[in-house]
Amino acid sequence: MKKYLAAVSGGSDSMTMLDMYVRQISVVCHVNYQKRLSAKRDAEIAEQYCKSHKIIFKRLLVTKSIYDEYHKISHNFQNIARLIRYDFFTKIAHKYSLDTVLIAHNKDDFLETAIMQVQRNTAAPFIGIQTKSQYKDLNIYRPLLNVWKKTILNYCDHNKIKYGLDETNELNIYERNRIRNSISKWSLKDKNMIYNEFQKFNKKHKKLFFIINKYYEQWKKSKFNINLYRKMEDGLQIQIIYKYLREYDVSRLSFNKMKLVQQFLMGDNNKTKLRIGTNSYLAKIKDKLVIVK
Repeated sequence: MKKYLAAVSGGSDSMTMLDMYVRQISVVCHVNYQKRLSAKRDAEIAEQYCKSHKIIFKRLLVTKSIYDEYHKISHNFQNIARLIRYDFFTKIAHKYSLDTVLIAHNKDDFLETAIMQVQRNTAAPFIGIQTKSQYKDLNIYRPLLNVWKKTILNYCDHNKIKYGLDETNELNIYERNRIRNSISKWSLKDKNMIYNEFQKFNKKHKKLFFIINKYYEQWKKSKFNINLYRKMEDGLQIQIIYKYLREYDVSRLSFNKMKLVQQFLMGDNNKTKLRIGTNSYLAKIKDKLVIVK
Protein backbone atom coordinates (compact mmCIF):
# COMPACT_ATOMS: atom_id res chain seq x y z
CA MET A 1 0.00 0.00 0.00
CA LYS A 2 1.43 3.37 -1.06
CA LYS A 3 2.23 5.73 1.80
CA TYR A 4 1.80 9.49 1.74
CA LEU A 5 2.78 12.68 3.45
CA ALA A 6 -0.30 14.79 4.25
CA ALA A 7 -0.66 18.54 4.71
CA VAL A 8 -3.08 19.05 7.60
CA SER A 9 -4.13 22.46 8.89
CA GLY A 10 -6.68 21.19 11.38
CA GLY A 11 -9.59 22.57 9.35
CA SER A 12 -12.54 20.51 8.08
CA ASP A 13 -11.02 19.80 4.65
CA SER A 14 -7.68 18.45 5.81
CA MET A 15 -9.15 16.58 8.79
CA THR A 16 -11.62 14.84 6.46
CA MET A 17 -8.79 13.91 4.10
CA LEU A 18 -6.71 12.66 7.02
CA ASP A 19 -9.55 10.48 8.27
CA MET A 20 -10.37 9.09 4.83
CA TYR A 21 -6.74 8.20 4.03
CA VAL A 22 -5.57 7.43 7.55
CA ARG A 23 -4.24 3.95 6.63
CA GLN A 24 -2.07 5.40 3.87
CA ILE A 25 -0.73 8.48 5.65
CA SER A 26 2.52 7.90 7.51
CA VAL A 27 3.54 11.53 8.16
CA VAL A 28 1.49 14.69 8.71
CA CYS A 29 2.87 18.20 8.21
CA HIS A 30 1.33 21.22 9.92
CA VAL A 31 2.35 24.86 9.39
CA ASN A 32 1.54 27.58 11.92
CA TYR A 33 2.03 31.05 10.37
CA GLN A 34 1.30 32.72 13.74
CA LYS A 35 -1.23 35.04 12.10
CA ARG A 36 -4.34 34.16 14.14
CA LEU A 37 -5.15 33.24 17.73
CA SER A 38 -6.91 29.98 16.82
CA ALA A 39 -3.85 28.56 15.03
CA LYS A 40 -2.55 26.83 18.16
CA ARG A 41 -5.95 25.16 18.70
CA ASP A 42 -5.96 23.82 15.11
CA ALA A 43 -2.44 22.42 15.55
CA GLU A 44 -3.54 20.61 18.69
CA ILE A 45 -6.55 19.11 16.87
CA ALA A 46 -4.32 17.72 14.13
CA GLU A 47 -1.62 16.53 16.53
CA GLN A 48 -4.09 14.76 18.82
CA TYR A 49 -5.61 12.87 15.89
CA CYS A 50 -2.12 11.80 14.78
CA LYS A 51 -1.20 10.62 18.27
CA SER A 52 -4.34 8.49 18.56
CA HIS A 53 -3.64 6.89 15.15
CA LYS A 54 0.15 6.58 15.59
CA ILE A 55 0.99 8.94 12.71
CA ILE A 56 4.20 11.00 12.75
CA PHE A 57 3.35 14.68 13.27
CA LYS A 58 5.76 17.39 12.09
CA ARG A 59 5.04 21.01 12.88
CA LEU A 60 6.61 24.19 11.47
CA LEU A 61 6.27 27.38 13.51
CA VAL A 62 6.93 30.24 11.09
CA THR A 63 9.15 32.75 12.86
CA LYS A 64 10.14 36.28 11.88
CA SER A 65 13.51 35.07 10.60
CA ILE A 66 11.75 32.63 8.24
CA TYR A 67 9.46 35.38 6.98
CA ASP A 68 12.43 37.70 6.49
CA GLU A 69 14.21 35.07 4.39
CA TYR A 70 11.21 34.58 2.10
CA HIS A 71 10.58 38.33 1.87
CA LYS A 72 13.69 38.40 -0.30
CA ILE A 73 11.66 36.47 -2.88
CA SER A 74 8.23 38.10 -2.59
CA HIS A 75 6.23 40.65 -0.58
CA ASN A 76 2.88 38.98 -1.21
CA PHE A 77 1.90 37.11 1.98
CA GLN A 78 -0.09 34.37 0.27
CA ASN A 79 2.76 33.70 -2.14
CA ILE A 80 5.28 33.63 0.73
CA ALA A 81 3.07 31.28 2.75
CA ARG A 82 2.79 28.91 -0.19
CA LEU A 83 6.58 28.79 -0.68
CA ILE A 84 7.18 28.25 3.03
CA ARG A 85 4.77 25.34 3.34
CA TYR A 86 5.77 23.57 0.12
CA ASP A 87 9.47 23.85 0.95
CA PHE A 88 8.63 22.38 4.36
CA PHE A 89 6.63 19.53 2.79
CA THR A 90 9.51 18.78 0.42
CA LYS A 91 12.05 18.70 3.26
CA ILE A 92 9.95 16.32 5.38
CA ALA A 93 9.11 14.11 2.39
CA HIS A 94 12.84 13.67 1.69
CA LYS A 95 13.51 12.85 5.34
CA TYR A 96 10.94 10.01 5.35
CA SER A 97 11.55 8.83 1.76
CA LEU A 98 8.08 9.83 0.55
CA ASP A 99 7.41 11.19 -2.91
CA THR A 100 3.81 12.46 -2.68
CA VAL A 101 1.97 14.93 -0.46
CA LEU A 102 -1.82 14.96 -0.11
CA ILE A 103 -3.42 18.41 -0.19
CA ALA A 104 -7.07 18.89 0.80
CA HIS A 105 -8.23 21.30 -1.90
CA ASN A 106 -11.92 20.80 -2.65
CA LYS A 107 -14.40 21.62 -5.39
CA ASP A 108 -15.14 25.07 -3.95
CA ASP A 109 -11.39 25.81 -3.98
CA PHE A 110 -11.35 24.85 -7.66
CA LEU A 111 -14.11 27.38 -8.37
CA GLU A 112 -12.38 30.13 -6.38
CA THR A 113 -9.12 29.65 -8.27
CA ALA A 114 -10.82 29.47 -11.67
CA ILE A 115 -12.76 32.67 -11.05
CA MET A 116 -9.62 34.46 -9.88
CA GLN A 117 -7.83 33.40 -13.06
CA VAL A 118 -10.67 34.62 -15.26
CA GLN A 119 -10.86 37.96 -13.46
CA ARG A 120 -7.12 38.43 -13.90
CA ASN A 121 -7.38 37.65 -17.62
CA THR A 122 -4.83 34.89 -17.17
CA ALA A 123 -3.15 33.16 -20.10
CA ALA A 124 -3.50 29.74 -18.47
CA PRO A 125 -4.45 26.81 -20.76
CA PHE A 126 -5.98 25.13 -17.69
CA ILE A 127 -8.54 26.84 -15.46
CA GLY A 128 -8.81 25.96 -11.76
CA ILE A 129 -6.68 23.47 -9.82
CA GLN A 130 -5.18 20.25 -11.13
CA THR A 131 -5.75 16.97 -9.32
CA LYS A 132 -2.05 16.18 -9.71
CA SER A 133 0.87 18.58 -10.00
CA GLN A 134 4.45 18.91 -8.83
CA TYR A 135 6.61 21.20 -6.68
CA LYS A 136 10.32 20.69 -7.28
CA ASP A 137 10.63 16.87 -7.02
CA LEU A 138 7.55 16.44 -4.81
CA ASN A 139 4.36 15.03 -6.32
CA ILE A 140 1.13 16.73 -5.22
CA TYR A 141 -2.17 14.86 -5.14
CA ARG A 142 -5.54 16.44 -4.26
CA PRO A 143 -7.97 13.59 -3.50
CA LEU A 144 -10.90 15.84 -2.47
CA LEU A 145 -10.92 18.04 -5.55
CA ASN A 146 -14.23 16.59 -6.74
CA VAL A 147 -15.95 17.05 -3.37
CA TRP A 148 -17.99 20.12 -2.40
CA LYS A 149 -17.26 21.86 0.92
CA LYS A 150 -20.77 21.08 2.18
CA THR A 151 -20.16 17.34 1.70
CA ILE A 152 -16.92 17.64 3.67
CA LEU A 153 -18.69 19.35 6.57
CA ASN A 154 -21.36 16.65 6.54
CA TYR A 155 -18.62 13.99 6.67
CA CYS A 156 -17.09 15.62 9.75
CA ASP A 157 -20.44 15.86 11.50
CA HIS A 158 -21.45 12.29 10.64
CA ASN A 159 -18.10 10.79 11.69
CA LYS A 160 -17.60 13.11 14.67
CA ILE A 161 -14.33 14.47 13.28
CA LYS A 162 -13.11 17.42 15.30
CA TYR A 163 -11.87 20.40 13.29
CA GLY A 164 -11.08 24.09 13.68
CA LEU A 165 -12.59 27.11 11.96
CA ASP A 166 -10.28 29.74 10.48
CA GLU A 167 -11.92 33.04 11.42
CA THR A 168 -9.78 34.97 8.90
CA ASN A 169 -11.66 33.28 6.04
CA GLU A 170 -14.58 35.58 6.84
CA LEU A 171 -12.50 38.72 6.34
CA ASN A 172 -12.56 40.26 2.87
CA ILE A 173 -8.93 41.36 3.09
CA TYR A 174 -7.78 38.92 0.40
CA GLU A 175 -9.08 38.46 -3.12
CA ARG A 176 -9.69 34.75 -2.53
CA ASN A 177 -11.71 35.44 0.62
CA ARG A 178 -13.97 37.87 -1.24
CA ILE A 179 -14.60 35.29 -3.95
CA ARG A 180 -15.08 32.50 -1.38
CA ASN A 181 -17.65 34.48 0.56
CA SER A 182 -19.50 35.28 -2.65
CA ILE A 183 -19.56 31.63 -3.78
CA SER A 184 -20.89 30.54 -0.38
CA LYS A 185 -24.16 32.32 -1.22
CA TRP A 186 -24.66 30.49 -4.54
CA SER A 187 -27.02 27.57 -4.94
CA LEU A 188 -25.55 24.11 -5.64
CA LYS A 189 -27.19 24.25 -9.07
CA ASP A 190 -25.39 27.48 -9.94
CA LYS A 191 -22.06 26.19 -8.62
CA ASN A 192 -22.37 23.01 -10.67
CA MET A 193 -23.27 24.96 -13.79
CA ILE A 194 -20.21 27.22 -13.55
CA TYR A 195 -17.96 24.33 -12.51
CA ASN A 196 -19.07 22.36 -15.60
CA GLU A 197 -18.30 25.33 -17.86
CA PHE A 198 -14.74 25.45 -16.54
CA GLN A 199 -14.40 21.70 -17.04
CA LYS A 200 -15.58 22.05 -20.65
CA PHE A 201 -12.88 24.65 -21.18
CA ASN A 202 -10.23 22.34 -19.72
CA LYS A 203 -11.40 19.37 -21.78
CA LYS A 204 -11.29 21.47 -24.95
CA HIS A 205 -7.74 22.59 -24.18
CA LYS A 206 -6.47 19.21 -22.94
CA LYS A 207 -4.49 18.54 -26.13
CA LEU A 208 -2.98 22.02 -26.00
CA PHE A 209 -2.06 21.48 -22.35
CA PHE A 210 -0.20 18.27 -23.30
CA ILE A 211 1.68 20.05 -26.11
CA ILE A 212 2.65 22.93 -23.82
CA ASN A 213 4.05 20.52 -21.23
CA LYS A 214 6.02 18.68 -23.92
CA TYR A 215 7.63 21.83 -25.30
CA TYR A 216 8.20 23.27 -21.85
CA GLU A 217 10.14 20.16 -20.76
CA GLN A 218 12.31 20.47 -23.87
CA TRP A 219 12.96 24.13 -23.09
CA LYS A 220 13.74 23.28 -19.46
CA LYS A 221 16.29 20.65 -20.54
CA SER A 222 17.99 23.32 -22.65
CA LYS A 223 18.27 25.42 -19.46
CA PHE A 224 15.78 27.88 -20.96
CA ASN A 225 17.72 28.65 -24.08
CA ILE A 226 16.34 31.85 -25.64
CA ASN A 227 17.12 30.81 -29.23
CA LEU A 228 15.07 27.62 -28.78
CA TYR A 229 12.19 29.70 -27.41
CA ARG A 230 12.27 31.99 -30.46
CA LYS A 231 11.69 29.02 -32.77
CA MET A 232 8.36 28.21 -31.12
CA GLU A 233 5.02 29.36 -32.53
CA ASP A 234 3.69 32.70 -31.30
CA GLY A 235 0.67 31.30 -29.41
CA LEU A 236 2.77 28.58 -27.82
CA GLN A 237 5.34 31.11 -26.61
CA ILE A 238 2.76 32.84 -24.42
CA GLN A 239 1.71 29.57 -22.77
CA ILE A 240 5.31 28.48 -22.25
CA ILE A 241 6.08 31.76 -20.45
CA TYR A 242 3.00 31.31 -18.27
CA LYS A 243 4.20 27.86 -17.20
CA TYR A 244 7.74 29.13 -16.60
CA LEU A 245 6.60 31.95 -14.33
CA ARG A 246 4.13 29.70 -12.47
CA GLU A 247 6.92 27.23 -11.75
CA TYR A 248 8.97 30.01 -10.22
CA ASP A 249 6.00 31.37 -8.21
CA VAL A 250 5.64 34.72 -9.93
CA SER A 251 2.25 36.14 -8.95
CA ARG A 252 -0.33 38.15 -10.94
CA LEU A 253 0.15 36.34 -14.25
CA SER A 254 -2.01 38.43 -16.60
CA PHE A 255 -2.03 38.10 -20.39
CA ASN A 256 -0.41 41.55 -20.67
CA LYS A 257 2.48 40.39 -18.49
CA MET A 258 2.94 37.34 -20.73
CA LYS A 259 3.08 39.61 -23.79
CA LEU A 260 5.71 41.83 -22.17
CA VAL A 261 7.88 38.81 -21.40
CA GLN A 262 7.41 37.48 -24.94
CA GLN A 263 8.47 40.85 -26.42
CA PHE A 264 11.45 40.91 -24.07
CA LEU A 265 12.62 37.48 -25.26
CA MET A 266 11.96 38.11 -28.93
CA GLY A 267 13.57 41.56 -28.97
CA ASP A 268 17.02 41.98 -30.47
CA ASN A 269 17.69 45.18 -28.53
CA ASN A 270 20.17 45.61 -25.71
CA LYS A 271 17.57 45.25 -22.95
CA THR A 272 18.87 42.49 -20.67
CA LYS A 273 16.47 42.79 -17.69
CA LEU A 274 12.71 42.93 -17.21
CA ARG A 275 11.01 43.52 -13.85
CA ILE A 276 8.28 40.92 -13.17
CA GLY A 277 7.74 41.39 -9.43
CA THR A 278 8.63 43.59 -6.49
CA ASN A 279 12.10 42.04 -6.20
CA SER A 280 12.16 39.81 -9.28
CA TYR A 281 13.67 40.28 -12.72
CA LEU A 282 13.96 38.20 -15.84
CA ALA A 283 17.47 38.38 -17.25
CA LYS A 284 19.14 37.27 -20.47
CA ILE A 285 22.47 35.73 -19.53
CA LYS A 286 24.53 33.98 -22.24
CA ASP A 287 21.44 33.09 -24.33
CA LYS A 288 19.65 31.71 -21.25
CA LEU A 289 16.61 33.06 -19.43
CA VAL A 290 17.00 33.29 -15.65
CA ILE A 291 15.07 34.83 -12.78
CA VAL A 292 17.11 37.19 -10.64
CA LYS A 293 15.87 37.96 -7.12
